[in-house]
Amino acid sequence: MRLTSEESLDGYYLHHSVQMLFRLVREGFGDEGSQFVLGGGRSHGFRMRALDSRLFRDDATLLLDRVKLRNRVLQRVIRLMSLSRPAKGRSRRGRISYALLGINQLGAVYEALLSYRGFFAEEDLYEVKKAGDKPDVLASAWFVPARDLGEYKDDEKVFDRDEQGRRKLRLHPRGSFVYRLAGRDRQKTASYYTPESLTRCVVKHSLKELITDDMPADRILELTVCEPAMGSAAFLNWNWPRSHCG
Repeated sequence: MRLTSEESLDGYYLHHSVQMLFRLVREGFGDEGSQFVLGGGRSHGFRMRALDSRLFRDDATLLLDRVKLRNRVLQRVIRLMSLSRPAKGRSRRGRISYALLGINQLGAVYEALLSYRGFFAEEDLYEVKKAGDKPDVLASAWFVPARDLGEYKDDEKVFDRDEQGRRKLRLHPRGSFVYRLAGRDRQKTASYYTPESLTRCVVKHSLKELITDDMPADRILELTVCEPAMGSAAFLNWNWPRSHCG
């Protein structure tokens, strides 16, 4: 289906396709107990086991599920995620192969997502900053209600320009969504992705204390390993055969 006309660009074909894909992953298809049915109800031999993951659950994205994204919006998202940025002085862009991404690349994405947080303004909020700092639409910032603006000097307030070029305070109206760098939230919660160089070192030296060269394979398989920080499975992905240096 070519989404080139104004009518097709303003439609919801991609939105409904993503919803169907998520439901397919969540409920499975053609497997025992699967409730997912496609047109005609025939699987034609295709089977997909349901994946019990919080990411695909109905209650995981309640706010996002209330939004319908038009084809033109999702096309832009797909383009940004599928094509690299052009090199300096060049206009050609390369295609990103997610099949070839390693754990470090996925970890970099995970790390970047942790760097931001979003919230809905429960009242009109004005943006303020440290004196001398240059305001940035994505940088870490502070937001205060109108009643507290008097406590800040002009060089601590963030200003925008209206259509006539006049300065006006940057306002985030009640109900608007604010998306910014998380500041010190990650330091407080220790929410970090562990790089491969560190996981390799920790796994190698930890298991080296337990495993000897003459240990039977059955005994190795009976070992119980506790990895309490298993958020992205960085440690579990770096297993003993990789880390064993002989």
